[in-house]
Amino acid sequence: LIDSFGNLMKLLTHFEDICNTMAITLAVDFEGVKLCRHGALCLVQITCSDDPRLVYVLDVHVLGKRAFSLKTPGGLCMKAVLEDMQISKVWFDPRNDVDALYHQFGIMPQGIFDLQLAEVASRRNQGFNVKFVSGLYKCLTQCPELEQEQKVFAGKINDLGKRLFEPRDGGCYEIFQQRPLNPVILVYA
Repeated sequence: LIDSFGNLMKLLTHFEDICNTMAITLAVDFEGVKLCRHGALCLVQITCSDDPRLVYVLDVHVLGKRAFSLKTPGGLCMKAVLEDMQISKVWFDPRNDVDALYHQFGIMPQGIFDLQLAEVASRRNQGFNVKFVSGLYKCLTQCPELEQEQKVFAGKINDLGKRLFEPRDGGCYEIFQQRPLNPVILVYA
């Protein structure tokens, strides 16, 4: 969890170091309260291709707009990372996330690969008539590369998380703004 400017500076310095030595890909996702141009962006999750087992969760609710503008001595900030065309960003359905980024923070991400659309293209390539996109959990359960225990874990986290934030499941979106952050929400993110 990156909820201090010191830890954010360490992350940015790490990105700066690896960007100077190799091409990287980031997996990115956001969570927030009714996330869109008017809904609050609370959490940014980032995994870097140099260590895909490590997930950084940037607490935008705590850090505010400086989460994107704080610069290393070399000039790198999260805004620059997200807008850098040379850094590939893998996102699953980035529409609301990008809407929030642009309208709330003036950030126009570049180099996005949309996994949801790639999954649709894959099904169409297999000869299926695809009329609707699938959600992330459904895609995970149908992924042959994942082991059964990984799929079960994803299902449990999906269910537990939705019970906390989805109003129709008894939750509320404002859980993303409560601090300390609920451990289930941190894992869900």
